Amino acid sequence: MDKAYAHFEASLLRLSQQAQSSARHTFFAPLTSPDAASIYSMTASDLKAEYITFSAATLDGVAAFISPFIDNMIQHPHILRLIQREIDLASARGALSSPVATYDETTRLPYFMACIMETLRRDAPAQTILPRLISKGGLWYDGVLIPEGTEMGASPYIIHRDTHVFGVDPSSFRPERWLEDPARAVRMEKYGMWWG
Repeated sequence: MDKAYAHFEASLLRLSQQAQSSARHTFFAPLTSPDAASIYSMTASDLKAEYITFSAATLDGVAAFISPFIDNMIQHPHILRLIQREIDLASARGALSSPVATYDETTRLPYFMACIMETLRRDAPAQTILPRLISKGGLWYDGVLIPEGTEMGASPYIIHRDTHVFGVDPSSFRPERWLEDPARAVRMEKYGMWWG
């Protein structure tokens, strides 16, 4: 971690010098100003930690999603054929930009989106217990009141395999579960802990 901090410090210094010499404002300019800590109510160390956390989360999170998505397509060739057919039909209708479809266009591919949701559910990128605070009024659980402000955590792996929410086959990769009942899909998404 010391090496990462040292690299971050050197990068900030270099960017600060470039910005001062060219009057160019960069994304990091607010972090290099003398009063950065007072603006953000964070110390320089806090800002460095946030930068490293967000950078790592972005890179790791994307990779942690794409890898199982590709694996699911390889393990289920019939699903890959259905996605390919949906994409081919949308492309033939002119519903997809070329050579790269836009995000909005891809959200109008229901089976493709179901495969994304199913990958996020079954192979969630964030597989650690993620702390949450109990909201105002507390939470009644199994006849016990848990006071507001209490820190609790839940495992995405366990939550995403709850048969009351995700059906009797939660360990199976089955994108159709997201298309069978719109109300159930909304409920499943409510319980999703894909990114934390």
